[in-house]
Amino acid sequence: MAQRNDLRSEELRERSSEEIRQDIFERRESLANTIGQLVSRMQEKLDWRKKISQHPYSALAAAAGLGFLLSGILKPSPTPGKRIVRDSFQGLFQKIRPDMIMMLSTIILQAGGNFLLTKIKNASDHKQYGNEVHNEEAKNGKKRWLEHRNK
Repeated sequence: MAQRNDLRSEELRERSSEEIRQDIFERRESLANTIGQLVSRMQEKLDWRKKISQHPYSALAAAAGLGFLLSGILKPSPTPGKRIVRDSFQGLFQKIRPDMIMMLSTIILQAGGNFLLTKIKNASDHKQYGNEVHNEEAKNGKKRWLEHRNK
């Protein structure tokens, strides 16, 4: 073992300071390149935009799942007043028979349809009447202009 240490110390003594500096410089360059490669690999691995573009459906599913979990966790508990109202309406709807619900929904749909049809008819009547008035005003304006020009 002592022989090894002697050989190593001889090798170190034989190298000039310039060779040692060159060796340090080369190792520093090699280390810098290795670190640069590691940084670029880490950036590639952590680039979430690239991951999302490569796997859009997985990203959408993950976002939906995270949103679902957060909505359950962050959902505030209802106040006592809101619980009373909620419980009252639940009891009310449980007492209504399905045929009555069907009848009520039919009435609501008919009323909504009639309302929309009335709005459409009024809009078309207004448009037609508005065009007639506009055409009449245009004719009168043209007559006045011609009379004024002929004077």
